[in-house]
Amino acid sequence: MVRVISLRKKEIPLARPLPHSEGGNMMRMLTKHHLVNLPGRFLALWLLFTALSPAAGQSPAEAVTTDAKIAPEELAIRLRPMMRDEVGTELKAWLSIVQTEAQKVADLQLKINAANGNEVATLSDELVGQRSVLARVSSLTKTVVADFEAKGGDGAEATDYLSRAQALPAPSGIKAMTITAKAWLFSRDGGGKFVLSLAAFVGCLMAAWLVGAIIAKILKTALNRVGRVSNLLRNFLIKSVKRAALLIGFVIGISYLGVNIGPLLAAIGAAGLVIGLALQGTLSNFASGIMILLYRPFDVGDVISAGGITGKVESMTLVSTVFLTADNQRVVVPNNQIWDGVITNITAHETRRVDLVFGIGYDDDIEKALTVLREVVTGHELVLADPDPVIRVNELADSSVNFVVRPWAKTSDYWEVYWGLTQQVKERFDKERISIPFPQRDVHLINAPNEAAAE
Repeated sequence: MVRVISLRKKEIPLARPLPHSEGGNMMRMLTKHHLVNLPGRFLALWLLFTALSPAAGQSPAEAVTTDAKIAPEELAIRLRPMMRDEVGTELKAWLSIVQTEAQKVADLQLKINAANGNEVATLSDELVGQRSVLARVSSLTKTVVADFEAKGGDGAEATDYLSRAQALPAPSGIKAMTITAKAWLFSRDGGGKFVLSLAAFVGCLMAAWLVGAIIAKILKTALNRVGRVSNLLRNFLIKSVKRAALLIGFVIGISYLGVNIGPLLAAIGAAGLVIGLALQGTLSNFASGIMILLYRPFDVGDVISAGGITGKVESMTLVSTVFLTADNQRVVVPNNQIWDGVITNITAHETRRVDLVFGIGYDDDIEKALTVLREVVTGHELVLADPDPVIRVNELADSSVNFVVRPWAKTSDYWEVYWGLTQQVKERFDKERISIPFPQRDVHLINAPNEAAAE
């Protein structure tokens, strides 16, 4: 039935709300028919405001994202342009879906508790699938809650409901424990998610290790072509690249395990500051290690004397250097002690001079001794012909005439030449009856006359 309102013999149908364009026509029509009575004027104003009201005829907003198959990324994108109240509408709709799915899980659990035999296995499989559905819609609802809270809403109640709706019932008995474990294992947000996250973590580590090895190999080839880079610096750079790649892979990997790396990095930075202040001595060793790598006073495999230790450099880090002494002792020396002292690189060059001193008696023939020394030195197979060895009378000591013998040899043959010449000179001196005097002192005893008379 269509109602009409009579205004001075003019009927106006009100079967539908008037649009905005018809509001002005209504006013002109009412004015045209000379509505001069007060009730008529109020009625005309009411009709006008009803026709112009933007809410007239509109239904409440409905949720548009409640599709359980929607991807979390797509859901987040659809929520982004919505206002807080609109997101609140979406949240109510998603919570209703969660409630429905949670009720299905509860009903299945009750059926399993009351069932026996083969029916339990069938219902258990159905429960596993239903829990997976509940976990998925709960995860999507959490995305809506996060967007709602980001826009100023209070999602505490919704978060609490989600945690309770997803809570597994306390297992009682072997059957209940088996069902619970199976449900968690095959759930997307349970065992399946954990396995995938663990696989992603391991994959990140393996990829980082592979990338680090490739970069280290390329870097090693490039450094070998340079030629002037020490083994210490080369090893340090290669190890640093590998460790940096593993560290980056580890940080990316733990993000797949659900760990928020932002606070973790901040904690590492704060801990680094505290540790740095507490370990100032270690930082000094670190700086000394950098200086050693840059200026290269020695390299791995060199025999040096530094920090009070003489030995072969076995390895080096930015904090310390490891020596291997001649008697096979492994000595670790802080880099600060090495850099702050005198560094003697014994094996820096391929050749080395062997310094020897031999003495003969004052009664022996000097020319004969010089001839014997030249024959012994030039006859040694490890003595180098170039540079020429130096053999000279060097000192008239208290008990002997001393000769300096300075042949050259390869650095690796130093001790063989030193020990060999010492033995051969002694043997030739004995054969040629040239004495090698030992320190002696003449003591003269004089008896005073007064002391003799007294006796």
